[in-house]
Amino acid sequence: MRVLGNSVAAKELLTGANNLHNYPTGTMLMIDYISLLLTTTATSSEEKKTLRPMFAACFHQEILNTSNTRNGYTSYFPGHRDKGFVYQAIFVSLTECVFYTFIAIPVDWKVQQDVESYSQYLQWKESLSGNEVTKITNFETSFQKEAQLHMKVNVDTRIFQNRLGSVLSFPANTCYHATVTPGFATVNGIMAFRDLLIIHPLELTT
Repeated sequence: MRVLGNSVAAKELLTGANNLHNYPTGTMLMIDYISLLLTTTATSSEEKKTLRPMFAACFHQEILNTSNTRNGYTSYFPGHRDKGFVYQAIFVSLTECVFYTFIAIPVDWKVQQDVESYSQYLQWKESLSGNEVTKITNFETSFQKEAQLHMKVNVDTRIFQNRLGSVLSFPANTCYHATVTPGFATVNGIMAFRDLLIIHPLELTT
């Protein structure tokens, strides 16, 4: 990712990205910022509120070739919970390729289903062949059962649509989650793949 100074304009990701260590002041910016965060000591609750967390991010790019292809069929990333320190995950979609995130949420949280996401999901599901419908229905059932086993509480499954312009944030170490990606999609005649930026705030101890 490009490190920007105060007077540096934003860059295009595809053409302007660079290596942090090759950026003239990138290493010093990183060292200064981390040093500030790690040496700041908050002594009151008010000071603690003003501390900004560090963020880590990973870029997930879907790359398909002749030996690794979905052949137009739905792909499933299995259900899981993240490591204990990953208290929040923020999904930022970078392409028009739509995918769906299944999140198991404790019933007590009373989180409502996003209506538009669910409507789009049902429309997509109705467009599938009989065999594919059976697979996704079985996935829905097994996801709910696995989530309750892992989380050890009664859960509801919520489905969120992810696409360019959407941001989804949830407690990834608490909520069992999985992703479902429809088969090949094209945008203006060009194959679209699922590219995703996942951001994790890193909690600081003081």
